[in-house]
Amino acid sequence: MARKRAPTRDRPAIPSGRLSRHWQAGLAAFMEASTDAFILFDEKLNVVALNPAAEKLACLSEVAAGRATGDHILDHNPDLEARGTYQRYLDVMATGEPVTCDHVAEHPESGLMYLSVRAFKVGDGLGLTISDVTARRVAEEALNESESRNRELTDLLPMTVFEANNDGSLTFVNRQGLESTGYTHEDVEAGLEVARLLVPGDRERAAQNIEERLDGGGSAGTEYTALRKDGTTFPIRVHSSAVVRDGETVGLRGVVVDLTEQRQAEEALQRSESYYKRSEEHTSELQSHSFI
Repeated sequence: MARKRAPTRDRPAIPSGRLSRHWQAGLAAFMEASTDAFILFDEKLNVVALNPAAEKLACLSEVAAGRATGDHILDHNPDLEARGTYQRYLDVMATGEPVTCDHVAEHPESGLMYLSVRAFKVGDGLGLTISDVTARRVAEEALNESESRNRELTDLLPMTVFEANNDGSLTFVNRQGLESTGYTHEDVEAGLEVARLLVPGDRERAAQNIEERLDGGGSAGTEYTALRKDGTTFPIRVHSSAVVRDGETVGLRGVVVDLTEQRQAEEALQRSESYYKRSEEHTSELQSHSFI
């Protein structure tokens, strides 16, 4: 005897907007609070959205920011093409490989600003995170002044400042550097090596880069994974150059930027894009089936 089939209920289609409401709210709150500027572009590099930090960076009011949505990236930055930046952004969308570059801009209120711009693929479009690194540049310039005065000044800066000798041992780390890694002045005085502050997989590459810097090569910024004293890790970008005294290279000097917030933002954007696509596919699948 055939088993009686249990009755089924019609399942209403669930709007994708409702499915993604939680993600939208969380992402919006994150972007609203971030001190870094975030700008999203579609596959044609037209502005889709920008957060308050981006509006502030561009000195836009809410009305002006609304008008900027839909504009092409070259409408407000025509020099990107001449500098080759526009093509790099196209390459990011084509390959999925992110790029980071430094940019100098004249802000109508703040004056000269140094910016670090990271471009990464989001869906079929492009995401930009823009960080004001003017303080970092001030730190680099300050390090070229009186050594004793510099070391007092660097303890006030919100990023890591360090010096190392030719053997790769740290000779100075500012307060922020010690706090972010968990090491102490005693560790530095005992000969703390730069390699111990990086995960094992990055140490060989770092050693090669250090040799290049000691030979006079500059650094536009190299990314590593830092290793704290307690074994936890976080992403960083290191800018460094050789220290030369009386014509002789005596070590390395640089600054370290913590990329944790930037990476969290990128991951949130990418997860959100993936979630929206899955939600839309699920909704389409439900709507395409009829239920008995």
